[in-house]
Amino acid sequence: MADFNSIIDKYEGKGIPYRDRSDEIRRVVSTLCKYIYSQNDRAIKEVISQYKCLKYINDIHIDGQKCTIEYDQGVVSFYVFSQEYFNHFCGDILRCDDVNGECHNVTQKVLEECHNCDISAVTSVCINTNFILYFHSYICDRKENKIIDFSKKIIMDKDVYDKLFCYKQLNDLNYTEYREEFDNSDYDGSLYPLLYLSLDKLNHKSKVKSFKIDK
Repeated sequence: MADFNSIIDKYEGKGIPYRDRSDEIRRVVSTLCKYIYSQNDRAIKEVISQYKCLKYINDIHIDGQKCTIEYDQGVVSFYVFSQEYFNHFCGDILRCDDVNGECHNVTQKVLEECHNCDISAVTSVCINTNFILYFHSYICDRKENKIIDFSKKIIMDKDVYDKLFCYKQLNDLNYTEYREEFDNSDYDGSLYPLLYLSLDKLNHKSKVKSFKIDK
């Protein structure tokens, strides 16, 4: 586990410098997700009014569970889970307000429950709204090329999600791929399986990269 600890320390909790407008839009999207999911219309109107005062925000539209943000460099659209949608997949795993810190667990359970669907479990180093890196897992709908993130309660095109939230993608495994990698691993139960497999891959790559053949 020593090698894994060094890999975790390399990313987890580390800050990154401001990159571009996507860093600001990430905060807007994350905040709007929280309020739309809560179905608090008054709070939604207040936060939209505040964001519209920002120079780079042109407009924000909400139609049911769909939100569209128009800003000076483009448009971002996404869907926010209804509580019924969340409960359909995760109701027997945990409550909707208990997802913090459980992304790997939830993603694995959904992958196992929906193993016949064209979905995969993605594990990445992601960026939070405070520019801090953390390890995160979520579902990818491979047919639609959309991310389904049960922690953020958001459905978004993968390319947009990657631009806003993903710092470094580590693994993207459908159920068959997940079972094959897990069964061939030396999993010791110390971490969530999805996180373990991702760290194991990073560890292997670092060893291959540092390996030199004597001439």
